[in-house]
Amino acid sequence: MKRRMQNREAQRRFRERKEEHLTTLEKRAAIAEERYKKLLKDTEQQTTETAKLRTDNKRLKAETQRLRERWRTMLALLQPAQRLIALSVLLAGNTQDDELEDFMRSLKG
Repeated sequence: MKRRMQNREAQRRFRERKEEHLTTLEKRAAIAEERYKKLLKDTEQQTTETAKLRTDNKRLKAETQRLRERWRTMLALLQPAQRLIALSVLLAGNTQDDELEDFMRSLKG
C-alpha cells in the first residue's frame, strides 16, 4: 500500500513537471513566433526601402549624367565666345604685346 502511494505521488509529480515543461515550451514558442513576425516585417520594410533607394540612385545617376553633358555643351559654347571677346579687346588696341601672345597661346591650347 505504501509502495502504491509512492508510485501515485511520483506519477503526479511527473505529470506536473511535464505540464510545466510543456507550458514553458509553449511560452518560448510564442516568443519565437513574435520575434519571427517582427523580423519578417523589418525585412519587408528594409527590402522596400532598398528598392526605393536603388530607384532614387538610378534616377540621380541619370540626372548627373544629363547635367554633365549640359555642362560640357555650355563650356563648348562659351569657349569661342570668350575667345572672340578677347580678340575684340586685342584688336581695339587696348592691350600690350604679351597679352596678345597669351591670347594666341590660349587659342592653341
